[in-house]
Amino acid sequence: MSIGDEPGPFRNLSGKEVLRAAVLVSITVFFVALAFLVRDVDVTVRAVPVQIAETRAALVAEVQAARRDILVTVNAQATAIQKTADNRLASIQQMVDARTGQALQVADARLSAATSQIGAIQQDLHPVLANAASLTKDVQDSVDDLYPDIKGTVASATVAVTSAAYASEAVRDAAPKGGEVCGRYQRFGGRRSGRRAA
Repeated sequence: MSIGDEPGPFRNLSGKEVLRAAVLVSITVFFVALAFLVRDVDVTVRAVPVQIAETRAALVAEVQAARRDILVTVNAQATAIQKTADNRLASIQQMVDARTGQALQVADARLSAATSQIGAIQQDLHPVLANAASLTKDVQDSVDDLYPDIKGTVASATVAVTSAAYASEAVRDAAPKGGEVCGRYQRFGGRRSGRRAA
């Protein structure tokens, strides 16, 4: 039985027509598959920006979470460091306050001892200074009283020294000169040596 002998729509068809029909059906199936493929590609292409946006949102959320975690960690560490620094500064301040207090106590004790010694010296020196002041006053009064006598004595001494100077000049002028004395001595010595020889 051939294709043309079969009952139904294919009874008068030749082999070429069947082949054409098969090719047309294949092309139709191909185009239908191609349409489905284009639809899938379109859906995929339309889904890509959504996927990119979702991926970007997920990455931003992860970055924000990581940033928050880092900030929390850094804040905790900074707070711990600040507490440690505050504790150390407080202990240093307490130590400095204690040492300063001790130094001030020692300085106060030494200053009070020096002040008491200065007070005692001042009390001891007060009579001495009063006596020195009275002695100075007595000396001044004595000098004032003796000033005319001292002035007269100085004037007399000046006159005496002047007179002695005049007298020494007169003696000098009256005395023989050095050459004359030597000549006289030689003459006198020559006479004596002549007498001894005789």
